[in-house]
Amino acid sequence: MARAKPSKRKTAVARAGRRKPVGRGPGRDAAKRRAAARTGPPPGGEAAAASAAPREPAPRRLPPVVGMVASAGGLEAFRKFFQAMPPDNGLAFVLIPHLDPRRESLMAPLLAKYAAMPVVEAKEGVRVEPNRVYVIQKEELQSLNEELSTVNNQLQDKVEELESTNNDLANLLASTEIATLFLGTDSTIKRFTPAATRLFKLIATDVGRPLGDITVRFDDPALRSDIDAVLADLAPREKEVRSDDGRWYVRRITPYRTMDDRIEGVVVAFGDVSPLKQAEDGLRHIANDLEQRVAQRTAELEAEIGERRQAEETLRAERNFVSAVLGTAAALVIVLDREGRVVRFNKACEELSGYAPEELQGKTIWDALLVPEEADGVKRVFGELQKGAFPNRHENHWRHKDGSRRLIAWSNTCLLDARGQVEYAIGTGIDVTERRRAEGEARQRQLELAHLHRVHTAGELAAVLAHELNQPLAAIASYSDASLKQLQRGELPQDRLAQNLEHISAQAQRAGRVIRELRTFLAKDESTKAAMDLNAVVRRAAELVAIEARARGVQISLKLTDDLPAVTAADIQVEHTLVNLVRNGIEAIRDGGATAGTVTIETHAAGDGMATVTVRDSGPGLSPELVEKVFEPFYTTKRNGLGMGLRISRSVVESHGGRIWAEASTAGGIFHFTLPLAA
Repeated sequence: MARAKPSKRKTAVARAGRRKPVGRGPGRDAAKRRAAARTGPPPGGEAAAASAAPREPAPRRLPPVVGMVASAGGLEAFRKFFQAMPPDNGLAFVLIPHLDPRRESLMAPLLAKYAAMPVVEAKEGVRVEPNRVYVIQKEELQSLNEELSTVNNQLQDKVEELESTNNDLANLLASTEIATLFLGTDSTIKRFTPAATRLFKLIATDVGRPLGDITVRFDDPALRSDIDAVLADLAPREKEVRSDDGRWYVRRITPYRTMDDRIEGVVVAFGDVSPLKQAEDGLRHIANDLEQRVAQRTAELEAEIGERRQAEETLRAERNFVSAVLGTAAALVIVLDREGRVVRFNKACEELSGYAPEELQGKTIWDALLVPEEADGVKRVFGELQKGAFPNRHENHWRHKDGSRRLIAWSNTCLLDARGQVEYAIGTGIDVTERRRAEGEARQRQLELAHLHRVHTAGELAAVLAHELNQPLAAIASYSDASLKQLQRGELPQDRLAQNLEHISAQAQRAGRVIRELRTFLAKDESTKAAMDLNAVVRRAAELVAIEARARGVQISLKLTDDLPAVTAADIQVEHTLVNLVRNGIEAIRDGGATAGTVTIETHAAGDGMATVTVRDSGPGLSPELVEKVFEPFYTTKRNGLGMGLRISRSVVESHGGRIWAEASTAGGIFHFTLPLAA
């Protein structure tokens, strides 16, 4: 038998175009029913499915169809077959005769004579019933061949399209790093991606096996129950799971939907979130660390705030204390800023100047309080302070609000800021107006009493007595006169009077000792000698001549060796010697025409068991011819000198076992004397 080729006649093609679409026959309906059977009823059972959509009439069930093809010679075979076939067999037979299209087919009427079942010509619109024989005529056969040819071409295109799509899907699944399983409704494996082998022990032949038979490489007890839940309610499920190698995945289960919205299983996908998990752990660690640091810093700040509050309370208490002290202190305290403006002004300053602090606030001190002729000098001192030359001392006058003047002796220092720059200058002063007045009167009195030392006597004894007694008598007279004048003015306190009387008594006793020791000395007898502190004697001698030195503009400088051993000597005689040498230096500076100068007293231990005292002045010095001549009796370079001072000093030093000498120098007078160290 040969298959008839499809005709290309126009009428056949037109009829084929009027046919129903391909796949709309009983086979298509059967496929739908089989898919519905696999999918199962929707959630809630058959009743839920019935209530979910409008009720439709049940589709008519088709009987089994038997197709048979034969040529003209097959008629006899058909006759025998249908004669033997019972009429109620429940089958529908379709006969396709393979005849020449130019001949008319008589198969249907011929078979009708012999078959026990009705024979019907198959035409468009004829229903297929059981227990019948349908014969397809040549026109229908030609149309069917044409439709089959068209369907074959369309199916070939679809096959190629599906093959391309399948290739794309296979490559996509192979290239993705997401582990994915495609499961049927019975949890059998339909497909999986290569990445899934990292979480499941899968091989290619595992397709079709139940998921429960596959070994997993992660911990997920809820996997099976979540799959069942997704199939039941079609809602996706997500969960984080951890693999055996420590990596983290987000397991997501979603329904598997077809293009016509049928559920044929689930899709299980595993997204690797290990980097995200590590980042979360890192962020969690950072957050915990940050919280700890914040808590620690908060505690530190609270402690610092507490300490700061306590410091503020302490500072406030100290400020109040300082204010109270400054308010009651007799000394003047003033604080200036970098520009010399008044910042702080204590009670003593207020009383001495006559100005209230608010009157001077923000004003410069040289504009408000200084006398004009001293302003430049004070500015120079202030400039030295700003350059870091502190502490320093100076004296200047303040102008009282009533126009009077007061002399202030200042001791100055500075406060520095964080950069080490001067921020404030602090001056502490005392009113020395009355003291300087008393010193001036005492100095004048001392100058007058100095004439007694220039009384000429006819013998060495008278000259020596006049010289040695001049100093204590001058001191007694000075203290007496100063005390008397202050008593007359009513300005001398009782304690100051007692102090002056003690000085007068001490000087009187000193004069008595001079007379006694000088008498012994002139009689070639030993004076009273004992171990004494040479540095202490030097300091007392410097104090005795300090008033005269200041009056002449001369500064007395002491360079004494610490821990100097004691010497054996009569301290009053050594003091007289030092006073004589220092006064000679002061007068030499004055006679040299200088308005200021320095006398320096030095002590040190010599290597021969002696202590050496050196007196230097900044006067004109001595020529080589005078270094011995100045020790001769009655020799003097002073206009009104007795010429006995250095002679007596040599006698005193030599009587103690030492020696005295002068150095020739044009840079000032230099005198040395030695005394034996105490045993």
